[in-house]
Amino acid sequence: MSKNLNNTGKKPVITGMKNYKTIFWKVVVGFGIAACLLATTYWIAFDNLRELKKNINSLAELNPKNIYRKNISKKVDDIDFYVRKYTMNKNDSLPALFDRSVYEVGVYMDELDSIAADNEEYGQMLRKLGFYINLKIQLGRQRLSLSEGYNSNVELSGIMTQIADYETEIRTQKEEKAQTENPPLSQQPADGVKEEPKKKENFFSRMFSRNKNKKRPKTTSPEPLTVAPDPFLDAPDPALKEIDTSTANNVVSSDKVKDILEDAQLKENAKTSRYYLEALTLMEKDDKVMDSIRSISATMEKMEMAESKATINRLTDDTTNRTSEILTNLIVSGVAALLVFVIVVYREVRHNNKLRKELIKEKKSTEKLAKAKEEFLANMSHEIRTPMNVIVGFSEQLLKTGLESDQQKLLLNIKRSSSHLITIINEILDYSKMESGIIMLEKITFDVEEVLNDVYVSFKNTADKKNIQLSYTMEENISKWVVGDSVRLKQILLNLVGNAVKFTEKGAVTLSCNISSADAHSQTLLFEVTDTGIGIPEDAQGTVFEQFTQADSSVTRKYGGTGLGLTISKKLVEALQGEIGVKSEPGKGSTFYFTIPYKLASAEEHAAYGNGSQDGSVKDALTGKKVLVADDDEMNKLLVQHILENYNMDVDTAVDGAEAEEKLLKNQYDIVLMDLHMPKMGGLDVVMSIRKKNITVPMIAVTGNVMKGEKDKCLNAGMNAYISKPYNEAELLQKMTELLPTV
Repeated sequence: MSKNLNNTGKKPVITGMKNYKTIFWKVVVGFGIAACLLATTYWIAFDNLRELKKNINSLAELNPKNIYRKNISKKVDDIDFYVRKYTMNKNDSLPALFDRSVYEVGVYMDELDSIAADNEEYGQMLRKLGFYINLKIQLGRQRLSLSEGYNSNVELSGIMTQIADYETEIRTQKEEKAQTENPPLSQQPADGVKEEPKKKENFFSRMFSRNKNKKRPKTTSPEPLTVAPDPFLDAPDPALKEIDTSTANNVVSSDKVKDILEDAQLKENAKTSRYYLEALTLMEKDDKVMDSIRSISATMEKMEMAESKATINRLTDDTTNRTSEILTNLIVSGVAALLVFVIVVYREVRHNNKLRKELIKEKKSTEKLAKAKEEFLANMSHEIRTPMNVIVGFSEQLLKTGLESDQQKLLLNIKRSSSHLITIINEILDYSKMESGIIMLEKITFDVEEVLNDVYVSFKNTADKKNIQLSYTMEENISKWVVGDSVRLKQILLNLVGNAVKFTEKGAVTLSCNISSADAHSQTLLFEVTDTGIGIPEDAQGTVFEQFTQADSSVTRKYGGTGLGLTISKKLVEALQGEIGVKSEPGKGSTFYFTIPYKLASAEEHAAYGNGSQDGSVKDALTGKKVLVADDDEMNKLLVQHILENYNMDVDTAVDGAEAEEKLLKNQYDIVLMDLHMPKMGGLDVVMSIRKKNITVPMIAVTGNVMKGEKDKCLNAGMNAYISKPYNEAELLQKMTELLPTV
């Protein structure tokens, strides 16, 4: 292939692209510098503001002076609470709590004094606060002592003891007197007169029942009762005299007790008055001290807030000044960098404007080159596949005839070599299409188990000849009817199983299919191909999927191959939204595995797949049908004619598109096999012309061109099906039987 030279005989100097890349990177670097400066500016400003906010929050919420002062105030309130509570209920645990609070106040005062050493005014207020707190503690101790010394229950107990002794003495005297004297008759109740029983009263009830709320002087005697004269009662009676004497004694006893109680009450009142007077005096002093403590604490709080505010202002000013300085420097640096950037870009743009036309010209040249490459691959594909189709086809037909053993072996070698050559051609073309991003995927309903069986059948004879056990397994729970691209799945499995059989000298090759994950509408299948072959070294496992790569150069010499099979398999798996990998150990074998997600086929899709199959044999379906074969290659026509005549079909041929169109207009055919590349008139031109004349005969496009969009182009033009060369007999007959029932 000749090199493209300019008029001077030298290679053209492509400066446009080089300069384009140069200016591109300069623009990128310039924008990068500007972006970095901007990002740095924002980051520094944000960092300073965040630090300022943190300082403000820490000063406002965690000021140690404020914390210690509040703790001191709380403990002073606790001291006052314990003193007041003790004066009411005399709880023995309260003095201990009082002492503990006094101790904690001292600790907090020491801590506050240590951190306030740098502020003389605050220190003076602190010492003043300490003086009043100390005075508060002293007053509290005095109040505790006063409350502890006051107890009225002691005096009352002594009084009750005196009264009890005196009552016992009176009762004893009465009992002795009653025993020494006989009771008088007058003491008995008179006839017909019933003495009314007296209500029993105790000592304190009798004493306080008279003049309950009136205080009487000690020298006052009870007033005599005035009673109306009664003849019966006026009679002298010793018993009545005894009753009068007993009553007088009782009155004397009550006066004695009353004297004791009144004396005790006077003493108690005097003692209580002194207690309350002293307690009131201490409380007034304590309230004044507490007012002073609160006033000093409020002053100290104002000083703390003023100090915090001053610190915040200082930090704010420092941060603002620092931020302003940094921003100013950055802005100046950014403006300088921007000016330099603008100058550089301006020079580069002005310098490269004159190269724009050259770049456009080179782009067009590149596009033409890419199109020429695609056309070259298409032509090469057609030119190579067409004779290969003849070689493979006639080899298959010859194998059906009666041949001697040696002849059959030679023919089998021809067929194997042809198949190997087709495999290499397919890999090269597939790789070229994939490099160009040309991967056509189908979504049809298919049976996964059928694909596994087809791959198994394809390599069964080869495995048997090498004494290798070939098998496949499929998990029972798999829904075998799925929607996807069965052709690409089969292509991947053929590559992997073919490599496994090729690199295994003894042992077994196993193909397995299991469920990786599943839900109600889809399932992800895990395919594994395991062999007992030569294995792959660990350092080479990462590169086996790269193009033109094999684990060892000696492998290529011994086993052959292009090194594209695994690369193509990886690209196909990724195109099918799956993943592929390998596990291997040299000398023990390898396991290639991949996963592909599939949608589960619905009942309607399954039924539609089943309706595509035909009842009866292929020969019965084709017998008597008239077919037109249009192909400019004589060998291909002879091959197709030979195959179809074996199925009792009426075969007519055309050597170019014009003849094919003429025969289609004159004759009735059941089906047409149309080559796309023919002289005078191409296959696509023929089908479009025929469809315009409302001729609906089924037509199958037969071509060696497998480039991007070729199949869609044929179907859009009016073809009913598409088959690429080289094809085998079964594939051709299947396409034909699928279309014939539609006639």
